[in-house]
Amino acid sequence: MKVAVITGGHPFDLPAFHQLFRELEGINAYVQHLDDFGSSSEEIRDSYDAVVFYTMQIEIPDEGTSWFLRDPRPAIERLFERGQGVVVWHHSFFAFPDWSFWDSALGLTNRTAEPDAGFEFHFDVSQTVEVMDPDHPIMRGVKAFEIVDEGYHMPDEKIEGYLILSVNHPQTMSSTAWTKTVGSSRVFCYQLGHDAQAWNHPSFRKVLAQGISWVTNTGV
Repeated sequence: MKVAVITGGHPFDLPAFHQLFRELEGINAYVQHLDDFGSSSEEIRDSYDAVVFYTMQIEIPDEGTSWFLRDPRPAIERLFERGQGVVVWHHSFFAFPDWSFWDSALGLTNRTAEPDAGFEFHFDVSQTVEVMDPDHPIMRGVKAFEIVDEGYHMPDEKIEGYLILSVNHPQTMSSTAWTKTVGSSRVFCYQLGHDAQAWNHPSFRKVLAQGISWVTNTGV
């Protein structure tokens, strides 16, 4: 599978991140900044089977700022128009805070990263991840697992999607992974995955790989 992995707006462990995608079987990943993706030609963007968002871009460049910095939103909307697979991963939940289309694509209502609104994040949360639908293709071979990862806590958390993983812990969201369809695209939303501590967990990797496969409608 040819997969674009979109970064930007949030720091991360670059070597461990690239290592993760080198070791996911069946995935040929092209890690790139959102600016590069948005400025690529339609032919290049259309060639990806799936696009994984690991970006927390807040500010959107003004159209016409420069030839290589463009508003990425038309490129993102085109993914859904064409039915390409989309994965919204970890801090991408809080990207584009003023863009209602991203709210709909993610299916997370009342999303916010503002402390004044009651949002909290907690590092190194030891949590038990429960499988809500063991028959879902993304959950193939996945059982409940323990993981240490960053947790997001949002008041009045609600999702519009099909819940497949859940956590019961006061320092993190109860909705850990869900699926939905937007336009003609399959979307997989995955809250786990802050750093290498999580990325190296075999169950985390299995869910991520099978989630990418599912959104492309191939293999699972």
